[in-house]
Amino acid sequence: MRKTGLFAALFLLACAKGQNPAHPAIIVYQSLESGLSRLYATPETPGSNGAALTPSGVRAAFCGAVGGSAVVYALVGDDASVNGLHLVNLDGSGETALASLSAGTWTSPSGAWRTADGSIVVQLSRVDGKGPELLAIKDGAVTSLALGRFLALSGNRIAYLANASGAANVGDIRSVAADGNANLAIGGGDGDDDFHGVVSEKLIFTAHHAGAAPELRIAAADGAGVLARAGSKGLLLSGNTVVAARADRFEKVGLDLFVKPVSLLSGAQVLALLPDGRVAGFVKGAGVMADGQVLDNFSADTVVAAHAFSDRLVYTANNFTGSYLRSARLDAGGAVTLSEGHGQELLFESELPGDRVLFYRTKATEPGGWLSTVSLGGGGERVVGDDLTGTRKAADQDFGGVTRAGRLIFEAELEEGTAPGLFIVEPGGEVRSLTAAGTSATLSALVESSAPN
Repeated sequence: MRKTGLFAALFLLACAKGQNPAHPAIIVYQSLESGLSRLYATPETPGSNGAALTPSGVRAAFCGAVGGSAVVYALVGDDASVNGLHLVNLDGSGETALASLSAGTWTSPSGAWRTADGSIVVQLSRVDGKGPELLAIKDGAVTSLALGRFLALSGNRIAYLANASGAANVGDIRSVAADGNANLAIGGGDGDDDFHGVVSEKLIFTAHHAGAAPELRIAAADGAGVLARAGSKGLLLSGNTVVAARADRFEKVGLDLFVKPVSLLSGAQVLALLPDGRVAGFVKGAGVMADGQVLDNFSADTVVAAHAFSDRLVYTANNFTGSYLRSARLDAGGAVTLSEGHGQELLFESELPGDRVLFYRTKATEPGGWLSTVSLGGGGERVVGDDLTGTRKAADQDFGGVTRAGRLIFEAELEEGTAPGLFIVEPGGEVRSLTAAGTSATLSALVESSAPN
């Protein structure tokens, strides 16, 4: 089953650019032992020794990586509720009990962060169905901060999304201090804030985004120094720029609210901000365009998962005949189909070294799918895996991440209905299993050192 969204939320600095062999990525994973989940961590490099992060004989769940050097994990009871939280270094040392929790209250840990004053903030889900809740732990004391989904950390303040529904980042944007005080409303207060992201500790969002009077806002986590552009609705955040809709036009808005117009046809679907500052969009009947120039006139009903890579834009073009992974030159010098699927959808996953593209091919009617790579300019398509490990013909695969050193991490269910294993593809193409044959492993996090390359 595809879990890209989950993995993306857990990765720290995972990308395919640059190499830093002196600071290998650490792979944190969960393995089943006698029916109980146990966490391990191991460096990405071949021959590295892993470390057990949690004791044997207990059920543990990954909560989050903090500081690039430690992990918070939860002790989980037979009823799947969390009854304790612990901190441990990635080499398995320094085990610390953070707090005991009331059984039957929280479940499904999904994040951990360390504030400036040393508090550990975790996100758990309420067993009673009230949604996610943020808790702060300091010196063994547990403080309930708010019901809501974590958005950002700035010093000792936590920005969060209250009253969120579904997977979309729409709700009420608020922030609270790590001691539970000064819980402030930062958004519009009507449950219609659309969160776009964080840049330089500034929250970027559109208040009243579904209404007739949207307002693009840029605010600090304490609500100070709010900049607002009334009438503009954020569509895409890329670097320090927001691409926004304004009535039937488009514009680029900087963090200082400096505005530049964008030349896209009315009704266009914004796809990506290109490296040269142009905005790529899709107009049904006209194709993929950038500032009035057609990059690809392929006949598509929808275009999704666009990504600017090297001198090209990669995206999925869907129509009644199938799903097509396409690559268009940014100079309008031509476009090609990299791969196609029928009764499936093909979706860009990651850049790879050597100007190759990693993409995901969904199954026709079942959950899950498979990973493949292809040249950015077309040709040389290869299924991820090999025959020795059995991963090339796996029943299901899931993308984990690509380290800065260029190693691809993925999960594979070798036979339908069996537990998955965790595998690594070396930059040279060799495939190796992270764990011994017959054992299961699922990825929890990929932690990269913040040391410079």
